[in-house]
Amino acid sequence: MSLNNSLIKKHYKNNFLQYFGVFLLSIYPASFFFGTGALNLTIILLDVILIIDLIKNRNLKFLNCFSFYSLIIFWLILIINLFFFSIDITNSTPRTIGFLRFIFFIFVIKYYFDVNDKKYKKIILSSWTSIFLITTLDLLYEFFVGNN
Repeated sequence: MSLNNSLIKKHYKNNFLQYFGVFLLSIYPASFFFGTGALNLTIILLDVILIIDLIKNRNLKFLNCFSFYSLIIFWLILIINLFFFSIDITNSTPRTIGFLRFIFFIFVIKYYFDVNDKKYKKIILSSWTSIFLITTLDLLYEFFVGNN
């Protein structure tokens, strides 16, 4: 029994980042209700978790695809545009550099939908469905009753 327990703990410890990433991605739609700070924090945390997970598992070939290179080239074009055509560089720089988080966020979703035999995809989509369903029912209730 002790050996089995230690195997479970070892498996959980090794996959903690994946589990935490799945949890954050599962509650992502709910972060819209808490404002842009929570939304951006969730995206940045998911991006960092993805990068750490890819480096830890030596799975950088995941990013070796046409869509990743296309989005990076688009981001580089935004940077070139920033330096040559921007009226106020100090105002535009954080926006241009911050766009990188959305590029990685696309691959966060792709990664967690494909990893672990698409087991996480079902978890994420069912939690998103639950959040959207509860929100929709709440909006309908508020509309017909007139109060919250």
